[in-house]
Amino acid sequence: MSSYRIHRTCPLLVLAASVVTGACGDPGPSPVMPSALVVSAGDHQAGPVGVPLPIPLQVALTGTDGRPFSGAVVTWRLTSGDGSMSPDSATTDASGIARTTLTLGPTIGVDLVSASVAGIAPVSITATALDRCDRALALPYSIGATATGTLAQTDCAFPDGSFVDYFALGATTAQSLRFSLTSSSLNAFLALFDGHGSIVAVNDDDGTSSNAAIRILAQPDSYFVAANSYAGGETGPYTLSSTAVPEEIGPCQHAVHVWVTVGIQTTQQVQPTDCVDASGRSYDHVLLVLYPGQRVTVAENSTAFDAVLQLWDLSASPDALVAGDDNGGGGTNALLSFTDTDSVPRSYAIWAIAAQAGAVGAYTLSITSSSAGAQVRAHATRGGTAAPFNPLAKGRVP
Repeated sequence: MSSYRIHRTCPLLVLAASVVTGACGDPGPSPVMPSALVVSAGDHQAGPVGVPLPIPLQVALTGTDGRPFSGAVVTWRLTSGDGSMSPDSATTDASGIARTTLTLGPTIGVDLVSASVAGIAPVSITATALDRCDRALALPYSIGATATGTLAQTDCAFPDGSFVDYFALGATTAQSLRFSLTSSSLNAFLALFDGHGSIVAVNDDDGTSSNAAIRILAQPDSYFVAANSYAGGETGPYTLSSTAVPEEIGPCQHAVHVWVTVGIQTTQQVQPTDCVDASGRSYDHVLLVLYPGQRVTVAENSTAFDAVLQLWDLSASPDALVAGDDNGGGGTNALLSFTDTDSVPRSYAIWAIAAQAGAVGAYTLSITSSSAGAQVRAHATRGGTAAPFNPLAKGRVP
């Protein structure tokens, strides 16, 4: 019987041994672990100091199976700079995504943020805190567009304490433009800067309300539009709009003056509806901002009448005649040159006059400068970065 039992049980022992051996030699699939962390959004942003970045910092985590890994804790840590994050840690969602919001600190410069998951290499995200008035923060804008915004205490502030939003206008070939700023919450003030950050036009009231409007004959270039308030501390919503308009200066105007920039040449008409001086002579007038040391040359050419030019300093009280010419351009044409010697930007009026009372007709007005480029470069940078804009004191606004 013993021999029989041994014979019958040996196959069973062999089978049991093979089961045990098989279990130890084939442990089954390995558990999925975090494998790779990458930045998926929010890198290389720039914003004003003290303000949260508009796009959250975001990383994506995949597992050893190549799929999104959920449930892992991502730790956010500031390795350089003085910003702050909320939250400091986040758990990856079903898509393997974790997010945090970075609020830039009070110091201009670079913030570096590290995102890490235990057991794998961390990743780094870079953000730049800019001066609130830095031109790099200007919002893109185009002629014909309507933009809405809100002046807030976190915006750039002019020296008078008024807040301002900037809009970047790409290079435009249209020479005659009109900008409008409307608001039911604040006394709108509108300013236009050239590509170097130097102011070229301003307006407080459009003549019918506390809204603001600018008409300008501008050299084709890039510009910045500033949505501002007249008084310091005002906040609230506004609407900015613009359009290309005919070049004609038009009838005598005092509310929405026509501004000009250096580099323009325009054909105009002296007509009976124009302004008339004390001698009964009709004239057009346009406004121009000059900077310290800037030399400007103005020419008025006409075959219809004897041309006369006058340049008035509008920052003086009362307005002061600082330059004039009758026939300096040859024949009956007028040509004058003037160098600004003030220590701050000033606004001037150019009068294009028909020398005889009652004379009308076409003329060409051109404005050039031999020192404008050097002037604007002198204040176009600060510490190697774009400097804040250079506003015209509102007390000097015509």
